[in-house]
Amino acid sequence: MTEFVSQKAQNYYFLSRWFAGKTTRPDLEQYLELIREIAPGEGELLDHFSILIKDWLKEDNIELELPREYTRLFHLPGGVKPYESVYRGEEIRLMQEPWVEVKSFYKKKGWQMENSIYPEDHAAVELSFMGHLIAAGEEQDAKDFFARHISGWLPVLMQDIIDHQQANYYKKVAEYGLSYLKAEENLYQAEQTN
Repeated sequence: MTEFVSQKAQNYYFLSRWFAGKTTRPDLEQYLELIREIAPGEGELLDHFSILIKDWLKEDNIELELPREYTRLFHLPGGVKPYESVYRGEEIRLMQEPWVEVKSFYKKKGWQMENSIYPEDHAAVELSFMGHLIAAGEEQDAKDFFARHISGWLPVLMQDIIDHQQANYYKKVAEYGLSYLKAEENLYQAEQTN
């Protein structure tokens, strides 16, 4: 696996972990190490994010604040719902056609979720799958999955998080995620025209 492919996969895994909602102090420390590894390929935005994480690690109550914000933002009424079905379905509810489509894509690739508490169209799951495809060298499938599932709703979710009054830490994650997904979309579009 080339360093570039590894960096791309790590970015998706990185974002997936945030949307899984289990970020702890050791995770933040691990992210800093990961950022040191991938930052040369990702530039200023990721460097800025590492500074934010260092600041968060200085906060005594960060291990309480991250789960609280996650709950306020993704589980309580008035929050955002990190599911493709909610964003792309005919109604604002879970397990609609986009959920069926994403499950079918996973099945076609022989990918099974292990011990996930989230449905297949949750942001954490889709981002993890994207990282899996890239790490496995399945670039065409990654492009297809990005076009069919990632680009159609995740940038909108990221913007909704950025705009949400309850977002503090996740706002910064979403800013990074939105910039990264836009860069990926530009990369895939440039490859199509060549």
